[in-house]
Amino acid sequence: MLVKELVLELANKPGQLYRAVSIIRDSGVDIKAVTCIKDSETATKVKVIALDYQKAMKALKQAKIKAYENEVIIADIEDRLGEFARVLKLVADENVNIEYVYTTLSYIPCRVLVVLDCSDSDTRKALEVLKNNHITIVSDHTIKGTCDSGSYYEERNIKEYLTTVITP
Repeated sequence: MLVKELVLELANKPGQLYRAVSIIRDSGVDIKAVTCIKDSETATKVKVIALDYQKAMKALKQAKIKAYENEVIIADIEDRLGEFARVLKLVADENVNIEYVYTTLSYIPCRVLVVLDCSDSDTRKALEVLKNNHITIVSDHTIKGTCDSGSYYEERNIKEYLTTVITP
């Protein structure tokens, strides 16, 4: 399952990131991951994983902030030496092009979430490679289930969780 990521196009000047994050916060949406990439001397692209991306998008558009949705893969991997490289090798060995990647810590101890954006033609292939190698794929449903009730991931069969794509 792919997760919607918000991509914001901001002016590359002080206070712009704070303004955008504050708008998302004020709309009642929790941000789970963010990365900023300098696009040019005057522009920055901000990539955001948020619990309710539709509500965040509406608030950003009302504030006249240019934003669009992008679909990404989020893999839940073990936080140990070499695991990130192993996952990248699995994808590389299948000749899948990763356009960008960033990581964020998981709510589960000793786990890391890896956000991958692959070229359009490679996304499904990347999902299959990860799934076939028992890499957990996180969905919007999983993200929403992590802290709304104050607990970690909602209970489910662990074998199913570790070997299948979780769908909402």
